[in-house]
Amino acid sequence: MRSITLAFLSIATIVFFSQCKTDSTTKKASEILLSSVNKAHLLDSVAASKAIIRDDLAHFFDKITVADMSIQMKKPFSATTKRDEALSDYMGFLQRDVATFTTEESEFIVKAMNEAFNLCQKVSNKFFPDEILLIKSHGLAYGEDTYYTRENCIVIPKQALAKRDYDEFLRVMLHEISHIVTRTHPSVKAQLYALVGFKKIDNTLVIKDSLKNRILTNPDGIEQDWATTLTAADNKTVFALPLIYAKDARWSADNPEFFQNMGFNYFELAPSADAKSLVVLTRGDKQQSTLDTKGINELFQQSYNTQYIIHPDEIVADNFAILMLSEKKPTSLATYTEGGRELIRKMREVLSR
Repeated sequence: MRSITLAFLSIATIVFFSQCKTDSTTKKASEILLSSVNKAHLLDSVAASKAIIRDDLAHFFDKITVADMSIQMKKPFSATTKRDEALSDYMGFLQRDVATFTTEESEFIVKAMNEAFNLCQKVSNKFFPDEILLIKSHGLAYGEDTYYTRENCIVIPKQALAKRDYDEFLRVMLHEISHIVTRTHPSVKAQLYALVGFKKIDNTLVIKDSLKNRILTNPDGIEQDWATTLTAADNKTVFALPLIYAKDARWSADNPEFFQNMGFNYFELAPSADAKSLVVLTRGDKQQSTLDTKGINELFQQSYNTQYIIHPDEIVADNFAILMLSEKKPTSLATYTEGGRELIRKMREVLSR
């Protein structure tokens, strides 16, 4: 999920009337040929409305909370609303949020996708997705500038297309491509996460219901079982989990936009009494983090080239984009710290194996 932020032939050939691979019953969509193997589809609104509610890989729709759906839809569900009822309403909402690309938008995207593909191929020809589905969004769910992914789909806000900021669009598309790469290559994901200090939690997580029911599910980083070791402001070393959550359990007109309702922090994890689980430690009525995390953001920026630290997949995606764009302009890496440049070098090694 990237707000205001994210592929070899020369100019791609657009072949109209090619059928969307994921659903043989959908209308035919435009196809961008990137190579003899790799392609991208510009979905029309009919095909997009089907693709956007399908997730058999990361199971987003099994994990999203009622609070999350309420805030995205700007709809204050009643306390008695059942999750299945809210989910059905939410899926219909997502289907209404898609549109068909214009000819001008398609031409803009073709250029960027070809360059993104070329840049990725310079690093390695092993990881780029065989197929990417592109969806145009009105931006109703997360905001008018927010891109996100679903399976092998990239959802592009129409406002970003209207701006025609090519450099920014290319960067964000590379960021979003990274999310698809990690989602479809689990072993690569684990290696890249390890480079930024995260490891998978094997224990069961115990989260108090008052926080659990307010957790927001990042569509680009759905798994919430990756944690890292941090040194908090009091020099205490802790094992910590990044979580995004709703400030309130239901949408309110006082904070109408999604990101106005979103809170984020790292939460300390502690072993349960029987050592079989890890407990997310909280304090206060709002179940806030117990950590004094002042300075953590700066620490990540120094080491990992980004302030976008809400999930390891976002840290990886920002660095993936930095790596690919350095193929276009090698001197761009000079602006990062020695540690940051080392991370890019190690990421290149992982992706090129």
